[in-house]
Amino acid sequence: MTVLSLRDIHLNVPTPQGTRRSLFEGLNLAFPAGQISVVIGPSGGGKTSLLRLMNRLDEPASGSVALGGTPITDLSPALLRQRVALVAQKPFLFPETVWENLCRSFRYRHLPLPNREDALVNDRLTLCGIDKDWLDQPAQSLSGGQAQRACLARALLTRPEVLLLDEPTSALDKPTALHLVKGLRQLVREGLTVVVITHDLPLASRMADRVFFLADGKIRVDGKPEEMLQNPKDEGLQRFLQYPREHSPEAEVLR
Repeated sequence: MTVLSLRDIHLNVPTPQGTRRSLFEGLNLAFPAGQISVVIGPSGGGKTSLLRLMNRLDEPASGSVALGGTPITDLSPALLRQRVALVAQKPFLFPETVWENLCRSFRYRHLPLPNREDALVNDRLTLCGIDKDWLDQPAQSLSGGQAQRACLARALLTRPEVLLLDEPTSALDKPTALHLVKGLRQLVREGLTVVVITHDLPLASRMADRVFFLADGKIRVDGKPEEMLQNPKDEGLQRFLQYPREHSPEAEVLR
C-alpha cells in the first residue's frame, strides 16, 4: 500500500543568480507504507526539495501530493505536519530548555503536554540517545549531534504516520548512528513509514527496504538495496556509487 505519492510534479527553484530553474518536470513517485525508503543521488538533484514538497514547505507549480490517497492541500498545515514530520539536516532549537523544545509541537497544536515519566517519552528519548540530564539544559548548550537527536525526538513524540529525514547521520558518530537505525527499524515494525535522503551509502544499505536514485530531477532507478548498491545497472548510479564523496562533505559514519 502506498502512503505518500507525488503525481506529475513540476517545481521551479531559485538559482544563486536570482533567476529560477525547473527542477522537477512531471515527477511521479510513490512511497510504500510501513517501510524505510532511502533516496540517494548527487547534490542538486532535488532530494531536499522532494522532502519539502511532502511537508508543504515547498509548493509545486503543478501536480499533486497525496497522503493515504488524500491530497495534502486538503489538510491544514498543522495537521499535515503532525502526520508527516520532517527533521531537517541542520537542527533548529529554540532558545529555551531541551524539554521545552520537545513540548513545542504540543503547544502549537493545543494538545496536552507529555509527561516526562510516560513510557512513550522514555522510549523516544532512549531511541534518540538522549540522556534525561539534558532536558533542563539550555538547548544552545547541545553539540551538533545532540541537537540533531533532540530534533528527531521532538518529531517522534507526536507519533507521526510518516517521518521524513534529511541526512540523519551527518552529525552522529558510528555507535549513535547504528543505535538510531535499530530504533527506526523497530518503529517501522510498529507501523511508521520513513523516507530518508542521504549520501551515506552504508546507511542506505543497512536501513533501506527500497532505494531510489534521484538525479537531475528524475528518479532514474529504484529497487532493493542489494540490487541498487551492489549490482547497479544504471550508468549514472554506477558513477555516483564510485564517487559519492564528490557529492557530499559528510563522512560515511556507518562504514
